[in-house]
Amino acid sequence: MTSEGKHPDKETLDAFGQGRLSDADISRVSEPLDSCEQCSDYLSQAGQDTVLDHLAAIGDSSESFLLAEPQAVNSSKSFEDLQETFSSHSRYALIRPLGSGGMGAVFLASHSVMQRQVAIKVINDQFVSNPDAVKRFFQEVRNASLLSHKNIVTAHDADSADDIHFLVMEYVEGESLAEAVARKGRLPVVAAVNY
Repeated sequence: MTSEGKHPDKETLDAFGQGRLSDADISRVSEPLDSCEQCSDYLSQAGQDTVLDHLAAIGDSSESFLLAEPQAVNSSKSFEDLQETFSSHSRYALIRPLGSGGMGAVFLASHSVMQRQVAIKVINDQFVSNPDAVKRFFQEVRNASLLSHKNIVTAHDADSADDIHFLVMEYVEGESLAEAVARKGRLPVVAAVNY
């Protein structure tokens, strides 16, 4: 904070924008940001060292972590075909599609032993024959296993069913970030950093 105690100093704002503050410091810094256009503008125009840049550095691009609106499965297999494939799996059963992205589709599923809902990301079958794409998918799986934060879904498992590779993640019910941005427009800096 500055000596006046009204505005965070540049280093504190940078740490806030990079996600390096404790929860207590975030609360302390958030109040001035909500009411100070100058502080918000600084954060909006700050350097390239942001949380999304860190996510992008983990994989080929942060786009692989984002989901589009639910749509037809991005695969030559229908949802029913995928359900049939999973019907013989010892732990997981697909319930419905949640969304799709560049590497595949995400489904709501149930874990038969734990009796809980999970999200399953299935690699698009057009990539299964491409060793580089499969390698990228499993790199994403490994990267997801290294992430532990209250604002990031937890990766539980990775497995295969026949020729289908998939990642099992925590299922969080509610509006996606893409839906929130579509509904509200650009998010205030404080809200975006908290997400």
